Amino acid sequence: MVVFMEDWKKDPRALYLRVMDFLEIDDDGRTDFPQVHAAKHASNRTLHRLTQRPPHVLRTAARLFKYLPGMSGVKPVRVLRRMNSRKGYGSASGDAELTQEIDTYFVQDQERLRRLLGIGS
Repeated sequence: MVVFMEDWKKDPRALYLRVMDFLEIDDDGRTDFPQVHAAKHASNRTLHRLTQRPPHVLRTAARLFKYLPGMSGVKPVRVLRRMNSRKGYGSASGDAELTQEIDTYFVQDQERLRRLLGIGS
């Protein structure tokens, strides 16, 4: 069975039922298909680097932060990472030259797959 991402996006329940049928598994009635491990990227590269590999001074300040009244459970680095995170892919989708190079490299494989699946170009 070959599954296309477009079919999953269009009607996840219908595709789920097709897969269950293909695997000869009874329908469990599931209708909710939440996204798992969605793509995300850092909004600010400098802030990202600081939270991933903080300098010694910043690590010391973060450790002292938790001793302030009412801040024992707060993790400032996690808060900063969450604030700096954006959904979707970063700049990778904007490289047309790389996309063209990949398409050219795999053109024979793509054509063979289209023939095997019986789909047009």
